[in-house]
Amino acid sequence: MVAGEGLGDTGADQEAGQLLRFHAERRDDGAPGDPSAMWGLADWLVRYNRIAGAVHWYVLSAEHGAQGMGQLVDTLGELGCLDAAEPTLRARAAKGSGLARSKLVELLELLGHHDEAAAVLRQSLRDDDSYPLPGRTSAPPTMSRLVDALRQAGETQEATQIAKYGIEPGGATVQPWELPTPR
Repeated sequence: MVAGEGLGDTGADQEAGQLLRFHAERRDDGAPGDPSAMWGLADWLVRYNRIAGAVHWYVLSAEHGAQGMGQLVDTLGELGCLDAAEPTLRARAAKGSGLARSKLVELLELLGHHDEAAAVLRQSLRDDDSYPLPGRTSAPPTMSRLVDALRQAGETQEATQIAKYGIEPGGATVQPWELPTPR
């Protein structure tokens, strides 16, 4: 390709795109490329309105690195391709990534799937071995997010019950209870 021809306005820009692609692509040994280069290549493609190609590289970056996963929802939302984030976030969340679960909840809420967001949050609480800890004085942030998601899903009674009484270690909503009055 001749310098200045194709996507880049200058030879230097064209070379930058080629270098990003070189480092982003799968290596000869079958290992994935560099997730940061994948993200950089996607940004480079967006500059030239190559959105489909950019989405591909943003998603691959999120599959292979935390940086991409952390920025995936916002970036794809700006491009109008929010749905493209879901499969990757679900797969990473299923493998136990707390960041992926958090971003999946964010995505589901943006898509209006509050009942699914609540299910993911409940699973997070079920799997979170840091709650309850002796001496912990407040519920984890996941609990507050669950209450909000349940309210958004129209489950106000359960949301109120969880906010007031909490959640069992297995993930079930605690039933209402009262302390006996002293005699």
